[in-house]
Amino acid sequence: MTRARKKAMSKENITHIIDCLDEGPAWINNDDWNQIIKDVCSIPEFQRRSESARRNRLTKTDGKINTHSGGTV
Repeated sequence: MTRARKKAMSKENITHIIDCLDEGPAWINNDDWNQIIKDVCSIPEFQRRSESARRNRLTKTDGKINTHSGGTV
C-alpha cells in the first residue's frame, strides 16, 4: 500500500494523499481506494505514526542506519 500511495502521489505530482482520490492503482477498486484514503491515510493519527516510523527507520547509530534482524542472527 505504501508503494501504491507514493506512486499515486508522484504520478499526480501532489504532496497530500487526500488529493489522490480516484487515482488509485488498477488492482484496487476506486471505491475501495477512496475509502482507504478517507478512513485511514488522511487521519492525523496515521500521519503521525507514519512520520514517527520513517524517522525511526532513518536513525543512525555508530554512523550507519539501523537494520532489523529477526530470529537467530
